[in-house]
Amino acid sequence: MIVARVIEKHQENMRTIFDVTDGTGFFKVIFYQKGENEIPMALKEYTFEENTYVRVYGSIRVFKEEKAIVGTKIEKLPSMNELTNHFLQTFVASQIRHKGLLSKSEIKMNSGNPQSNQNSMAKTVGGGGDKAQIVLDLMKEVTKTSRFTHKNDLWTMIQSKMSNSDFTAALENLLSNGTIFTTVDDDTFSVTD
Repeated sequence: MIVARVIEKHQENMRTIFDVTDGTGFFKVIFYQKGENEIPMALKEYTFEENTYVRVYGSIRVFKEEKAIVGTKIEKLPSMNELTNHFLQTFVASQIRHKGLLSKSEIKMNSGNPQSNQNSMAKTVGGGGDKAQIVLDLMKEVTKTSRFTHKNDLWTMIQSKMSNSDFTAALENLLSNGTIFTTVDDDTFSVTD
């Protein structure tokens, strides 16, 4: 799913193409028709308006080295608040992916004494905290936006908080007590509800 601004609409034989931009680049979103002069099902409830923001559902396809999104649904954003929310979610997910989650002690930092804040963060990162709980908190945060999370993605986000052996042991602990489970392969996980 992407949230983007619709720039243009092109009608071609057996398909409708929208040019959209999400601020990172321009994309083509293609909706295929089942028959000649037939409106694709995904477009029956959508009316094209240039330069409006939409939510597009679909999958990325590559054909002749050109990427395009094959759309399954498109809908106009009812409120600019949803656009703002989408940008904030994207930013937070990016920061978690690059820097990892904040620990509880980092969140509860003493506002009056910066030196004690640094000491408390060092204690949390250096040890003392429950590594399995740190991994579980990260997994819960990641699975808010996607159903599954891969071991390599988790490690990228958490490597500044613990060693690889601690991380692997924490995953094994969570698997053995049933808190998490594997999904499509042995390195892809989801959290037990």
